[in-house]
Amino acid sequence: MSRRGWNPLRAVMVLALSCLATVANAQYFGQNKVQYRDHDWKSIRSDHFEVFFDVGADSLAMRTLDLSEKAQALFQERTGHTLSKRIPIILYASHQEFAQTNITSDLIDGSTGGFTEALRDRVVVPFSGSYEDFRHVLVHELVHAFQFDIFYNSPGVSLLSGQGMFGVPLWFAEGMAEYFSLGMEPNAEMYVRDGTLTGYLPPLEYAGGYLVYKMGQSAIEHLIARYGEDRFREMLKRVRQQRNFERAFQRTYGMSTRRFDEQWRDMLRKRYWPTVAHLDHPEQFARRLTDHRRDESVLNFWPSISPDGDRIAYFSDRRQYNDVYVMSAFDGRVLKRVVRAERNLMFEAIPLLRTSIAWSPEGDRLALVASSGGRDRLYIVDADDGRMLKQFDIPAAGLLLLLGVDHFLDMGRSATNVIGNSVATAVVARWAEGRFGQEGIAVLLFLMGSMDVDASIVTAGGLPPSAIGAELAAIAIGGTIIANMAVKIGVTLAYARGHG
Repeated sequence: MSRRGWNPLRAVMVLALSCLATVANAQYFGQNKVQYRDHDWKSIRSDHFEVFFDVGADSLAMRTLDLSEKAQALFQERTGHTLSKRIPIILYASHQEFAQTNITSDLIDGSTGGFTEALRDRVVVPFSGSYEDFRHVLVHELVHAFQFDIFYNSPGVSLLSGQGMFGVPLWFAEGMAEYFSLGMEPNAEMYVRDGTLTGYLPPLEYAGGYLVYKMGQSAIEHLIARYGEDRFREMLKRVRQQRNFERAFQRTYGMSTRRFDEQWRDMLRKRYWPTVAHLDHPEQFARRLTDHRRDESVLNFWPSISPDGDRIAYFSDRRQYNDVYVMSAFDGRVLKRVVRAERNLMFEAIPLLRTSIAWSPEGDRLALVASSGGRDRLYIVDADDGRMLKQFDIPAAGLLLLLGVDHFLDMGRSATNVIGNSVATAVVARWAEGRFGQEGIAVLLFLMGSMDVDASIVTAGGLPPSAIGAELAAIAIGGTIIANMAVKIGVTLAYARGHG
């Protein structure tokens, strides 16, 4: 997902500052990004795109090129615009490598899915491990590439000279990218429904953060559903011609963006207010376990209930960092902060969108994934005092993603992420000579996915027993539990074939 607001002037200023930085390198903090290894870049191209990728990501690059061309054909039909030049796509094989990029001087955290440059029209995306997540992020960023080409690449107009500089509202830019890549999906509806019922949705022009993506997505859906695709294409052409978004919107729809904001909110109130007219507030029949108003937290998420049902482990930023807490499942009382993350080399960062917490069957250990040394690592900690008991490097090179089995448990789409996404609970059976072969291991993966994670077959080719650890009998990699505690469970079998 693109992290920036939509102002071409900012992009030009960043370019100018980067030029000054070459004169004063000692004062340019952005060059201090740690590079953990060198890359051997290759590229493949089609009519509209060129994909740059590291050695070993050939198959992923081919998928990226194919998906990009299919998305381009769809966008061309929906927007009535043909790309004026070939778009470069910089592809990273993991989010860890993506975070090390020097294409942008900004520090990239785990919440950034990708970005698109305004001046060079470069799309930069990582593969997180989930093909559905990757499809969403790539298509989202390609929408931005189309937007830049429509709005700022008119013949005879130079963005660097200042001729083509004009602002596009963030809600429109990100909302269009989300709607064209996802449609109107349950996650977006959850946000706008809750915001409508509780009254925390700001005006579209003032929305920011993750909320502006979902609000914009809903607003674009309403705009197209009410006035049609033809009117939307007409507006895009007017923005390109008039170089003024507000004036083009007014001319196309006969109202200002503020008037449209009011119309959209009125639609939301009519849709959602009747749904709760005869329902009780949750606090009338249930107990609140976390309260951001009391502990000043922003996020309390990825809860995992202990096998006995008496404790809940979860991430919380109530003390600024994303730490792991264990609380009572009965009254919400915090029992222990078991992991102090983002303060040391062991837990450098918590990949918030690619991790979760799992309990051991006995309820005395927790498993979670954190980033350290440029890669994701699996940690086993004591659930009572937080002592680190085991740590394992997740063997990215030894795991190959194969064909999905969508029919298995009838779960629809196929996606898995055993390497970095860690949206699974895994049980690693101990290597046993004579049972699975001299160099064999058996891995049983219970994938507890969010909405897009189902079952796939994974093969660990030639992975030696030493990479797993002979003493380890069971590892929980992580079980994703979404807000309403609805969990889909899939099963995947990974089999590493040895000489036996």
